[in-house]
Amino acid sequence: MIDYSTETMNLYNQQFASRVIHLTEQGIGFGYRDQELVRFYEHPTNQLGIEEVAKRLGALGKTIRQDYE
Repeated sequence: MIDYSTETMNLYNQQFASRVIHLTEQGIGFGYRDQELVRFYEHPTNQLGIEEVAKRLGALGKTIRQDYE
């Protein structure tokens, strides 16, 4: 279980962390702030945190898209 968690976090950090941080900070810069996303986006700590970041980042994107339609 520990190996799985470590590998999951390593993959997240290698493949997604910088994009997630960039997108979240851009959203914040435009006035879109999700407190729960802000709580997790830099260091989600485990698979559940990654899932929460994904869910909230998707919702943030949907909100921004709706506001600009």
